[in-house]
Amino acid sequence: MTQASGRPATSTGDHRSRPAPLEVILCDIDGCLTGGEAKLVDCEGLQVIADYNRRNRAGEPVPALTLCTGRPSPYVELMVQLIDGHLPCIYEHGCALYDPMGYRFERNTAISRETDGLIRAIREQIDKRLVRTGKAFLQPGKEHSLSVYPMPGYDSGKLAQEVDQILGDVPGLHTLTSVSCTEILPVGINKGTGVRTFSQRTGIPLENLAGIGDSPSDQPFLDVVSFSAAPANGVPDLHVDFRASAPFLSGVLEIIHRIIELNRQRL
Repeated sequence: MTQASGRPATSTGDHRSRPAPLEVILCDIDGCLTGGEAKLVDCEGLQVIADYNRRNRAGEPVPALTLCTGRPSPYVELMVQLIDGHLPCIYEHGCALYDPMGYRFERNTAISRETDGLIRAIREQIDKRLVRTGKAFLQPGKEHSLSVYPMPGYDSGKLAQEVDQILGDVPGLHTLTSVSCTEILPVGINKGTGVRTFSQRTGIPLENLAGIGDSPSDQPFLDVVSFSAAPANGVPDLHVDFRASAPFLSGVLEIIHRIIELNRQRL
């Protein structure tokens, strides 16, 4: 069982009358730690987060930061190396966890092998009807879900309709449409269920978790954690406890400072 190595999750005395300290921050990647697909990565800024993770492991009273993303496992593994992470990461929108300490990639137990088989079958249909016809491309690396992107010049709304037609009445799968792509996910799986799995896997209670996201697909996990936040570029209708004044990674660093201050108030 992996746990954060900063302050313990509970304390003695009058802790029941105060909010729990926020031990771990679960953070989206695109739109939060980076500007999104194909955007330049701020490696110096990520090293600030890496320093927080090292300080957390050394026992200092700062939160650890780990990932909660729709990205596939190879990308997540690299991002964990950049932020020197040590806690499990949620990837493919809650479909699986990556544990960097044990180098383990674990599918969410709610996803059956039969469902994975359905994903492979739908992938073949999308490849035949959308990819080979020049309408779309698939984000590589995903095993338990699919991300379908429109080719330049092709209408994303029309693409979403065509994906829905391909999916038809296939049981156990559903679509999630964003500005940039259409996701195909197992029914009942989202970043919120991923966070619950993370909590069970690590033994870190939900009350000790904070979350940072920027898009509607992040709302399910932001609703589960004890404290939620968004950088300034987050969509306006995202429901969070705190919104940073700065966008992207600068906003994430601002949120971390806010969480550290909240923890000081909760001591």
